Amino acid sequence: MNDDDYGMTLLEPLRGEPSGQPAIDVPKAIRDGRRLRGRRWWTGGLLAGLVATLVGGSLLLAPGQDDNPHPKPSLPPDPAVPASCTLHELPNGGHRLVHLNGSDAAGRWQVGTADPNAGGTQSPAMIWHDGKLVAQAPTPVRHLVLWDINSSGVAVGSSESGGSTNYPYVYRNGTFHRLKGGTGLAVQINDDGVIVGKLGKYGSEVPVRWASPEAEPEELTRPAGETNLHGIYDLAEDGTAVGSYIGRTTKNYLWRPDGTVRELDTPPLQKPEGGELWVVGLRFGWVYAMFSDINGPDDGLYRQDVRGGAWQRITHNSAAAQYGVSAPATMGAMLSPVPVVVIGSRTVDLPSGPLTGTGPVIFGLNGVSADARVVSGNAVRTDTSNPSAPEQPVIWRCE
Repeated sequence: MNDDDYGMTLLEPLRGEPSGQPAIDVPKAIRDGRRLRGRRWWTGGLLAGLVATLVGGSLLLAPGQDDNPHPKPSLPPDPAVPASCTLHELPNGGHRLVHLNGSDAAGRWQVGTADPNAGGTQSPAMIWHDGKLVAQAPTPVRHLVLWDINSSGVAVGSSESGGSTNYPYVYRNGTFHRLKGGTGLAVQINDDGVIVGKLGKYGSEVPVRWASPEAEPEELTRPAGETNLHGIYDLAEDGTAVGSYIGRTTKNYLWRPDGTVRELDTPPLQKPEGGELWVVGLRFGWVYAMFSDINGPDDGLYRQDVRGGAWQRITHNSAAAQYGVSAPATMGAMLSPVPVVVIGSRTVDLPSGPLTGTGPVIFGLNGVSADARVVSGNAVRTDTSNPSAPEQPVIWRCE
């Protein structure tokens, strides 16, 4: 994997998993990489209509399904939408550039990396707890990134140890250990210590789960006929995971806590052949997905009840998936000049200041707590004339 490939994986909304630490100028990659490069990218002009296109999470029924009345399904409850939020900068430990990657379910722990473009050096992993920097952990190998952390302060990530060979790692009690199973990636950990990722060489990876940091990996059920795993993206507290395979078309899958798998069906659409469905993440008992069909009738953000399968449409604009859903960092930063977060079936505007320094800023969100009271992400300066603090980890505290 070359520097440009990795930088775009880290910093842009590409559906893929990272393979290590970038050896590029991160702010420059952000500035230079905003050009349209594919069917799953959107321009900032779509943001203006984002809130106006909110439809409030209306329940979707397949054609003919509403001809006969049925009791409404029991849906997972959404957290209360906060009345106000305040922006806080997290301590950067004196580093010029710090990138926040993940947060625990309660929003009390965050994990990130310092100076991720510092010439390929062994940049320290950064750990925050309750807004304080509690660890700057030297990594044992170059190009090691921690992507997620749980409520016990245990974090997981991956290294690129020579060429493009990746190894999954866990950080616990101040020490890094390689997970069992050989080459691969570890991308998410929940509060029970369950870890998900994939193992194997590029092109032959399999989805796996570790029951604990000490456990042998368990291969998750491979969907029939699928061979090209694109990635495991997110993990819920109950052990549910989501990911996708790529072939002639992209197919999204949900792995239940017992390891069985089902394909994520498509929401009722007017023109299903007009676009493509992409999983965004697991939040609040729902799997969020975007149907990308720019200017089409079905373009927008959707969510499905993980248990019952009911679909809701959140917006009539797929930019919401780029800007509003706090997607895991392994799916790429989804950058916006105005921070907006999706909470349940609602979009909520977040304050863009105060921030230290001057100049234009874009925001990338990658975490929202289960009670929707803490949102985490990064504030990225786009002004090349102000190189002193190009990227700053931030959290919003809401009430």
